[in-house]
Amino acid sequence: MSKELFDLTGKNALVTGGTHGIGVAIATGLAQAGAKIIINSTSPDKLELAKETYAKNGIDVHAYVLDVTDENAVNSTVPVMEEEAGSIDILVNNAGIIKRTPILEMSADEFRQVLDANLTGQFIMAKAVGNGMVARKRGKIINMCSMMSELGRNTVSAYAASQTESLRVEGHPFNDFIIRRTPTGRWGAPEDLAGTAVFLASSASDFVNGHIVYVDGGILATIGKPANEE
Repeated sequence: MSKELFDLTGKNALVTGGTHGIGVAIATGLAQAGAKIIINSTSPDKLELAKETYAKNGIDVHAYVLDVTDENAVNSTVPVMEEEAGSIDILVNNAGIIKRTPILEMSADEFRQVLDANLTGQFIMAKAVGNGMVARKRGKIINMCSMMSELGRNTVSAYAASQTESLRVEGHPFNDFIIRRTPTGRWGAPEDLAGTAVFLASSASDFVNGHIVYVDGGILATIGKPANEE
């Protein structure tokens, strides 16, 4: 198989929320495959820190202050991005939030905030960037979701609908449960998503559309297994 299938040289990739965690890991993976990276955040300070992080890895990024839930701001900023960085070939809708509040304690405003960031924001960005992709007859849009789109927890109701006190501590019941039920025997790391993002952003996936690719270490295949069969 030719390496050119995964080559993103000459492509421009916008990774929303690309200032930390999964966003940085995906953007770094796309950059290593040759793409020019564009990121956004609602926080200028986070953008500056992120630019320093990328620079340490030899990655020069275009950074913009932008709230993906603000349609007017998106519609005015995307053309600026494309004028300054070039036409957006790849959009990774990664920006999102979570509120760990039991549903009976969550206000409607809090619920709407999560839906706006995790669902409506993806629609707004896809529409704004998609117009240019349609005109050019090419482009890739990758929408991030969580296993919470398949599974639920009582403190993430709004997050689950749109798709931590740290639980990832050895000895914590939830941590031990996840590791025990995950075939790979560990939690996922942000870097685990980079390869899948490169595949979906590249010509290697040109005949792949409308799929959800779970990068989950196999947990969705085993989570429903009765405890007495472990």
